[in-house]
Amino acid sequence: MNDAGEQGEPVLIAIPTIHSTTLLLWGIVIHWVLDWLLQNAWMADNKSSLLHPAAYVHSGIHFVGLLLIFPPLAALAIAIIHLLIDTRA
Repeated sequence: MNDAGEQGEPVLIAIPTIHSTTLLLWGIVIHWVLDWLLQNAWMADNKSSLLHPAAYVHSGIHFVGLLLIFPPLAALAIAIIHLLIDTRA
């Protein structure tokens, strides 16, 4: 018998991947929904200060939304970047 992997040959496993353009598109859609539809006045008025809880609530909501399409570490990195952009002076 000469099955794949039996003689030290590599066994290839098909792993589904998402095209980067698809990730970008869904990231934009999720950002639009979270920033325009789910953001209330309290968050919009106070998210510009790192000392205000609204900044962290807003970026936390982004983190949860981004988990729908990105791995946890990538979603966390994007949410932190979003927090820093929103609070820049």
